[in-house]
Amino acid sequence: MLEQDYGGAVIAVVPSVAAPDRQSFSDPAREQPRIVVRSSSLQLDSGSAFEVALSLQPRPEFIALINCGQRPPRKWLHSLKEAQEEFDADVVTGPVKAIFDNPPPAWMVAGAHFDRCGVRSGPIARMPAPDNSLIRSATIRSCWPDLFSGRRLETSWIDFAYRMEKSGAVAVWGSEAIVFHSIPASRMTEEWLLTEAYSRAYALARARSRSRPNAMDQAFGRLGAYGRMVAAHVSYGASLGSSHRARLMLARAKGSLAATAGSRRQQETA
Repeated sequence: MLEQDYGGAVIAVVPSVAAPDRQSFSDPAREQPRIVVRSSSLQLDSGSAFEVALSLQPRPEFIALINCGQRPPRKWLHSLKEAQEEFDADVVTGPVKAIFDNPPPAWMVAGAHFDRCGVRSGPIARMPAPDNSLIRSATIRSCWPDLFSGRRLETSWIDFAYRMEKSGAVAVWGSEAIVFHSIPASRMTEEWLLTEAYSRAYALARARSRSRPNAMDQAFGRLGAYGRMVAAHVSYGASLGSSHRARLMLARAKGSLAATAGSRRQQETA
C-alpha cells in the first residue's frame, strides 16, 4: 500500500486495520526505513497509535495519516512533502476521490458526498479530516493532551483541528496529493449519510462553541444554528421531503442546533 517515490522516513498512522503491529518497509536504495504504525479499533485506538508514533526513536519530524480504505499513488508522500516545503507548513492535507465497490445511486455520484476536493494548493483555515495528511510532530504534541482517548476519531479530530488553528499552526491544501477511497456498500445509503451529517455538524458546532471566548459570540452561534434549522425546514418543505439534499441539510441543522443547545445547558448548570 505504501510503495512510494518519496525517499525520506515517514511514520503513518493507519486507523482500523486488522491487527496492531509495527512494520518497516525498507528499500536497499534508501538509507532509512519507512515505519508504519498500524492500529486496530478494537485493540489499539487511534490515540494510542499516535502515542506509539510519537514515542519512536529517533523522533519523527512528521507523521503521515491515511485510512486503511484509501489507496495512494506512488507520488502521494512526495506531493505532501512538496507542499509542506513550499509553504513551510505545519499541516498539509489533500483531496480524496471515492471509488465505489458497487454502482452507487445517481444522486450520490452527483453530490460527491464521499469526495474531498479543493481548488489549488495554498493556505486553508484548518484540517478537514483525519486522513490523507502530513503533520509536524511538534504540532501534534502541542495540541495533544488526552484529546483522542475513548472518542470517535473524526469527532476528536474536529476539536484537534480547532486547537491547531488556535495555536497558529500553518495549514495548507496539497492539490496533487490525492488518494482514492474505496466505499463499501454498507455506506452507500442515505441513512448512513444522514447519520454522518448529523454527527459531523454536532461536532463542528461544539468545537466552534468551545472556541468562542464570550457569551455574545456563543449567542451568535446559537442564532446561526436556529437560522440553519429554519432554512433546512424551508428547503425540506419545498421539496415535499423528496430531496436527498434537503434531508441532509436538515440533518446538519439538527446536529448544529443540538450542539449549541447542549453548550448552553452546560453553561447554565456550571
